Parts: sequence; C-alpha cells; structure tokens
Amino acid sequence: LEVANDEQKAILNEVMLQNPSDKVEQVLAIFKACQVDSWANELKEKYYQDAMFHLDEIAVLSTRKEQLKLLAQFLIQRE
Repeated sequence: LEVANDEQKAILNEVMLQNPSDKVEQVLAIFKACQVDSWANELKEKYYQDAMFHLDEIAVLSTRKEQLKLLAQFLIQRE
C-alpha cells in the first residue's frame, strides 16, 4: 500500500471487502503495477545470499551442507 496510488488503494480495499471472483487477478495486477514482484525478488535474493554466506561460515564439512543448499535453491526458484 505504500507505493499504490489512491485509485489502486481504493480497489484493494474494495476487493478485500467484497471478495469478488477475480480478487486474485485484481490484486496481482495492482502488485505488478506497483512492482511488488520485483521488490520481492530482490529481497528474496538478498536473504538467500545472506543465508548462503552464514551457512558457509558454519564449521561443518561442505558435503554435509549440500542437501540444505539444494533445498534452499529449490525453494528460492519456485513461484
């Protein structure tokens, strides 16, 4: 809501109150118009990189970390 304009905020409030059948599509359209998806992807990548850094800092054999890294990679790539 911080970056949405007044019209978008009104639509979001209306959609949340009325629960129309195309609620998801309307909200996603507003999110994309406000570039929430790109902001979330940037934040996701930052947290992933931070996590991988801290995982690498743990004093455990890297082969034992491999499955956790694969799981993290899988989770980060899903939509």
